[in-house]
Parts: sequence; C-alpha cells; structure tokens
Amino acid sequence: MLHALRRKLGRLELRELKGGAVVVAGAGLLAGLVAWGAHRYWEAHWGHATFGLKAGAVFAPMAVGGLVYWGVTLAGRVTTAKDLLAVVCGRSRS
Repeated sequence: MLHALRRKLGRLELRELKGGAVVVAGAGLLAGLVAWGAHRYWEAHWGHATFGLKAGAVFAPMAVGGLVYWGVTLAGRVTTAKDLLAVVCGRSRS
C-alpha cells in the first residue's frame, strides 16, 4: 500500500507524518492519564450523588483531558491543531 501511495503521490513525506504521530500518541496518553486523575479527584471530593455531580464526573475530566491534548499538540507543532486554533479564534490560515 505504501508503494502504491508513493507511485500515486510521487513524493510521500513519511518523516513529517512520523513526527506528528509520535506527538499525537504522546498527547493522547498524557491526556488520558490527566482525565483519569481528574475523574478520581472528582469522585474522591464530590462523588456522584446527584445528576449534576454525575454529569460533572463525566464532562469535567473530559474537558480537562481535551485541553491537555490540544495544548500538547499545539506545543508539538501539529499542523491540524494549529488549524483548529485558527478556526476557533476566527482567523483564516491563508
């Protein structure tokens, strides 16, 4: 498949893809660990007695993990993270 892609595209930049994949994998691992820690902290301090606390136990760690993931990919100069930041901030990347 790689050979077919090289023939079709002429030049296949695997070095850039490999570097980005390492950053994304590391960011995913770190974000997962942070979200897991945030969930454990939430459960230890607030629990899940009401619907609001149950929703918070799901969405607060998810948001924290997502922000960590986005921050690490931005710091790692992943192109798609920069593009997403441009969309969120309302800037065009022309």
